[in-house]
Amino acid sequence: MQMGVNKNHAERQTTAEEHYFQKFLSKLQDPSITDPITPKLSVTGMPSPPDRIATRNNRQIGIELCEYFVDLNSPDQVEGSPLRREESEFNRIIETAKTKFERQSSRQLRVDFSKNSSWKFTNENDRNLKREIVDRIVTMINTIYSGQGVAALSWHQLSVFNLQDVFQSVWIEDYHSKYPSLWAMNGGGGIPTVLHENLDVRVQEKNNKLSGYLRYCDECWLLIYTTGGGMSSWVHISDSRETIETYKFESSFSRLFFLEGFTGELIELQTTG
Repeated sequence: MQMGVNKNHAERQTTAEEHYFQKFLSKLQDPSITDPITPKLSVTGMPSPPDRIATRNNRQIGIELCEYFVDLNSPDQVEGSPLRREESEFNRIIETAKTKFERQSSRQLRVDFSKNSSWKFTNENDRNLKREIVDRIVTMINTIYSGQGVAALSWHQLSVFNLQDVFQSVWIEDYHSKYPSLWAMNGGGGIPTVLHENLDVRVQEKNNKLSGYLRYCDECWLLIYTTGGGMSSWVHISDSRETIETYKFESSFSRLFFLEGFTGELIELQTTG
């Protein structure tokens, strides 16, 4: 069972990484970056390569990606933030709705659901209610979303489909990727601020692997991204922007970036060199 859990997590991670890597390239707007590839570990015993390698001005640039977690104690690579355990009930509902929607439509969407913090299932036997919620979600998206741009559904729009008690808000956007579309739950209630301390945890984790990455490339960049797709990474940066932009992270990565994945806002972080 654990092997299956880890495999599913790896597949979701691959899907997310490709989406946010493409978003990163779009926001960076550096035409000198060409031919990005996903390298494979070909020799047993060698350190893992960075997640992407691209060419830039005749140099090989490694780009390592990692997700920002609200929880400082999140383990790297395995299961993400412990907060994700709280999402399992709704993840099953959302995955079922996604499957049903895609049987009816060829549209690729990114959908973020914000749970109403007061909503709870009364017991595990609420199967009929869960099926009803799935049907309401599919009907709502088919009815409201035109398939262009980003749509933020209000309480009033949710109430039309009797979903206002279940969800606080729903965001929908086009999803252009060779990987499957993404539907996910964020935490609902208050949205935490991005903290430079949490960013620093991720930077230090990757610092420990930098020498291995540099065996595959001339220099290496680190991209830390949020998906906005779960309680573990649904954040805002308005209150901490100045601190994040001026704080100097102790790192030897050539460049550090933070991407707020849902809005696509990209910030280059400073390092001590």
